Amino acid sequence: MDVKYDLTVVLVRPETPGNIGAVARAMKNFGFKNLVLVDPCEIEDEAEHRAKHAKDVLGGAKTVDRIDWDRYDLVVSTSSETGGGYNVLRNAITPVALRDKLQGVEGKVALVFGPESKGLRNDEIAEADFLCHIPANGEYPVFNLSHAVAILLYELSGSHGSETYKLAGKDQKRVLMENLDSIVEGVDIEDYRRGPLGLSLKNIFGRAMISSREANTVIGFLRKIKENLG
Repeated sequence: MDVKYDLTVVLVRPETPGNIGAVARAMKNFGFKNLVLVDPCEIEDEAEHRAKHAKDVLGGAKTVDRIDWDRYDLVVSTSSETGGGYNVLRNAITPVALRDKLQGVEGKVALVFGPESKGLRNDEIAEADFLCHIPANGEYPVFNLSHAVAILLYELSGSHGSETYKLAGKDQKRVLMENLDSIVEGVDIEDYRRGPLGLSLKNIFGRAMISSREANTVIGFLRKIKENLG
């Protein structure tokens, strides 16, 4: 499986030991091994039982109190809920679109899943570069955690590409957004529009997955705009 990027599956506050084991098994099925558990439930025997022959993935999982967002060049959050065109925070892409976007990239990518009962909080989704949603039957669109992981990893395991490019790092994207936020604050628009505009720009650059060189170029351009705005 010729995946160029370094993928980590992050489970935030997982509630069921069996699901954690099943996620490890799905990861092993598709050739992924980096698993991070954020404030998880107690890891019981059921987790090892469900992991089957993926006990190495489960045993190698890193347990942390909170996500180190800055560790990753790209963060993809997941949700069973979307906001259509009216909720900017929950504008989502499909697993197939995610696969296509990641084709040929190099960098550290985090695929983040929330707890089984509630999913990720809005503030956690806001930390991500973009949101991925698995389309399903409207009468019952919520997947089991391990099933959702398996579906996404199935798509991502087929992400092949002969050419690669280096993703912009977290620090570069932070500087880019600081410059954008400064410009948004400096233009003559109604105050109530600034927040949604800033969030929309963040989403645009997140989904664009710009390269490190592109980020530096855009940052230089934004600084020139700030100079001209005074």
